Amino acid sequence: MTTAIALAVIVATLALWATSLRAREQALGATKRACRELGVELLDETVELSGLGVERDVAGRVRLRRRYNFEFTPDGHTRHLGWAVVLGARMDSLQFDLPEGLTIIEPGAGRDYGVRA
Repeated sequence: MTTAIALAVIVATLALWATSLRAREQALGATKRACRELGVELLDETVELSGLGVERDVAGRVRLRRRYNFEFTPDGHTRHLGWAVVLGARMDSLQFDLPEGLTIIEPGAGRDYGVRA
């Protein structure tokens, strides 16, 4: 019985790790595409996990919510913060704190950054 519980914990941990890697790659890909279209440079070519929680999706199902921070520069001199939110296995939104104001990209906004409705 103890072996079965240990095995279940290991399998659950591996599944969480695998889905986390996919979510990070999805956030990074969407962020890179959005940066190209917005004409800004993604600094360090990476996103970092900054938040993990639980939230309901549009269908009312409970999903894991991951928030990834990134930094970008519109001019090569100043650093600005942005973040990508992955809800379950799908991109939820991208947000850029641009000098002109906050830019939010959500599903159905007419752009394809890997954000799926």
